[in-house]
Amino acid sequence: MDSFPGLLEELSCWHSSKGCRGYYDHCQQLVMEANGFEALLSNFASDPVITVRTKALGAISSLIHHNKPGIASFRLANGYAALRDGLGSENVRFRRCTE
Repeated sequence: MDSFPGLLEELSCWHSSKGCRGYYDHCQQLVMEANGFEALLSNFASDPVITVRTKALGAISSLIHHNKPGIASFRLANGYAALRDGLGSENVRFRRCTE
């Protein structure tokens, strides 16, 4: 995620002590304005470091939570296919339990 300067600063607002809904909305808006969704989806889909992929998945989840622009971006970017591919990977952290 180092390849996206500024995105980490925008994402850091989710970890702020300000937990109110209005602040969360503000964080989502900042990330969307910075075209952060595309960067996160790219990191989730192709970064070789599994920790980066895991954090990108968490950030994507936060970005689309009760956020219509985030959901629209997710759909336009074929996010469902990226999730399916990622969750079907050989890595234990992304594999679904099918038993």
